[in-house]
Amino acid sequence: MSRRSDYFLAAAFVLSLLLLPAAGYWDRYQKQLADQQFIVEAEEEASALAQQFKANCPTETQIHKGILRAQNLLEKSADPFSDNGAYVKKALLKGLPDNWLADDAIFFAFKFSPTGSHALTGAGLERANSAFLALITNNLRNWQNIGPAEQNKVNNRLANMFGERVSGDLLLSNRYGRSIDVIFNGMRRYLIWDFLSISGRQSGAFLIITAKKPLPEDAAAAAMREIALGGRHWFYPTMVPLESLKEHLKPVVPADYRSETPVLHLFSLLAKSPQHDRVASLSAGTLQGNTFFYRSAISRSLPYELWLTTAHTEANHLRISGLYALILTLFWTITAITRSWRGQPFNFSVKARLLGLVLFVGGFPILLLVLAGKSAIEQDHHVRYRAMVDSMHAELREIDGNSTALRIIFENISRKYLADTEFKSAAIAAEIDYDADIFRRCFAEFAASGVPVSSIGITRFGEEDRLILPPEVKDRKDSSKLHVFAPMMYAGLKEFSEKNYAAALKSLAESRKLGIETYSSMVNSAIFGDVAMARQRGILMKFGDAGHFVIFDFVADNDNVIASILFSARRLRRTPDLPEMPL
Repeated sequence: MSRRSDYFLAAAFVLSLLLLPAAGYWDRYQKQLADQQFIVEAEEEASALAQQFKANCPTETQIHKGILRAQNLLEKSADPFSDNGAYVKKALLKGLPDNWLADDAIFFAFKFSPTGSHALTGAGLERANSAFLALITNNLRNWQNIGPAEQNKVNNRLANMFGERVSGDLLLSNRYGRSIDVIFNGMRRYLIWDFLSISGRQSGAFLIITAKKPLPEDAAAAAMREIALGGRHWFYPTMVPLESLKEHLKPVVPADYRSETPVLHLFSLLAKSPQHDRVASLSAGTLQGNTFFYRSAISRSLPYELWLTTAHTEANHLRISGLYALILTLFWTITAITRSWRGQPFNFSVKARLLGLVLFVGGFPILLLVLAGKSAIEQDHHVRYRAMVDSMHAELREIDGNSTALRIIFENISRKYLADTEFKSAAIAAEIDYDADIFRRCFAEFAASGVPVSSIGITRFGEEDRLILPPEVKDRKDSSKLHVFAPMMYAGLKEFSEKNYAAALKSLAESRKLGIETYSSMVNSAIFGDVAMARQRGILMKFGDAGHFVIFDFVADNDNVIASILFSARRLRRTPDLPEMPL
């Protein structure tokens, strides 16, 4: 071998040693970047699941879901009122979770006909007072069409049977899973009732009188099972007692997931940490080891916090440092064997050592600067986006702590109708009936709860966009309501083409950066509500000098996205003695 080849081998050897730690640094950087991206994605999924949990956590919501399940069973039956109504009771018991009603609960069932209401007295149904209640339910379904005198008769009959505070108006305003405290046969009981809608028509009614109703913890446990293994990353939900009550209460976790590694890791960390904020902050995700934690507050009626955990499985990406070390080992082993076999050992001169020193002193810093520059650019972009998301979470937490009555009412009613099958069917119809009874009930419920109907707007996004307004304001042709198109348009939803539900969510996640940045440049104000977070959760957006609450969700049929429905409400200013909520 020539002296020139020795120089070349010396330079290659020095460079290979310099590049080996750089390859290791690059692998660590890629892992850190992948972890940060996982935290962002998992945090958004966990936030959506937490909002879904809060929306479905109320007891009346879970009871209403059980009633809807019973109605689905009745619709699938050839004769829903077979066996003289006995199947109605079976469907209700099957739709509601076990032990939610007292063992001696009394069931009434009624079938409507064009001429009136007929009491059903099949096996398991109460006969006493059934004919009397059949007349009352018939009057309730025509409550707006009967005169005041007839309404007073019904109210007097209800007062005699269930106590003086019970009236027809009270019953009509406490449907959809709500329970009413009554006095029945001299004992305190809970009354649950509703109409039975089969094939889109009110075909009957039911009434349950029970000595007990599900506790908030029971409803929360049912809602927790609904979100179990939700999201792309498979989250495990756990209700952990508040720090001040952790010695008196036990965590609530579905039995099927108690032995899962993320759940065991959570309990291990909580046992070691006396304060929960050392494990995770509220409404912010954290990654410890290979387990992701998300902590969220629930309602004030439950002394628990919701924790969502999932395992972070590292992607099978190629590790450059390992591959590079293997190549170097093979290269230098083969080179050494070849030169030894030919009897030509290495003969490095002073010049070669000097060349190696120059390369080490000058080349290594240059290489580090190149890698650091690329890393700094990507890291700066990630930090800016992460800071934006963190500021959104901070503002959302501030809203949670300083909620106005409008926001609470707006969220509760909006979620209720977003989950209502009749409402969604009417909203996504090809030809919308703007005077449909479900829309009137929706706006009437907003008005009855103290929300001015002039501030409410419903937008349907699909193949054709539609704006649904209350009867009192729709004739004004108020174009100011079109502001609700802006956030969805720039979030990529107005023209979304994905038919698959998961693909639509992925499109929303990919477009959020563009939507946020475009919105910020339009209004010259930082947006603190990522549109992706508005699914089943109210957020506050600013358009000019006006603030609006916004909440939306997709409408899917067999995993095919049909449309999305958005509620918006103009934010009312607070009373003078309270400071204005900062935007």
